[in-house]
Amino acid sequence: MNIEGTYTLQALPEDVWKSLMNRRILRHAIPGLEQLEVQDQNIYTVAMHIERAPLKGSYSGRITVSDQDYPYQYRISIEGEGQRGPISGECIVRLDGYDENTVVVYKGTLTFGKPDTVLSTPLVKGAIKLLLQQFFLSLADQLRASRPAVAYRAEARHPLPLTKQPLAHSRTHSASTDQNTRLHAIVRQLHLGGGDPLAEEQWVHSLRRVGITAALLFLVWIGTRLPRR
Repeated sequence: MNIEGTYTLQALPEDVWKSLMNRRILRHAIPGLEQLEVQDQNIYTVAMHIERAPLKGSYSGRITVSDQDYPYQYRISIEGEGQRGPISGECIVRLDGYDENTVVVYKGTLTFGKPDTVLSTPLVKGAIKLLLQQFFLSLADQLRASRPAVAYRAEARHPLPLTKQPLAHSRTHSASTDQNTRLHAIVRQLHLGGGDPLAEEQWVHSLRRVGITAALLFLVWIGTRLPRR
């Protein structure tokens, strides 16, 4: 069966990547995880117990992380065993940065159970979706808790020199941030994203592109109205 979806995290791709590769963070974030140990480089042994039907039961196996392209993309391969038989799967995880947010895009396939096992695909996908939502919510909480400390260390390591050029850049960045904030407010007031952070972010980028296009068309229209010499 195909498994795919997206989730937006309020952190930079580099920070999200480090969290996804951190065993301590994963132990707290993965629902029902009982064991996560390093077997070899980029290969982990895992054991977990899921309480949600129709996947309820104990599972164990091996996870391999490969094709790493920091901090944008990597591949996960799963081989394991459960109460309904063998499990196998493969998934591509991509991290797309937008401003100071990261959209995690995952897409892959999952096969489990004996050939004669009959499971409802919609119910299985629904259970997996809820487990992934729990995982990302926990990951978001841990990223949010660590963000102030990360920002402080970055500031201490790279102090800004007191020159006119960085100040001008700061004003430009501030103006861009203010514009993004106004666009986000407009999107939320008009309920364009339906409360989905990813959809709202896409609407913000669409409005920004529309604004730029409208400004260019206005300049062209002004040019056609100027008297020719």
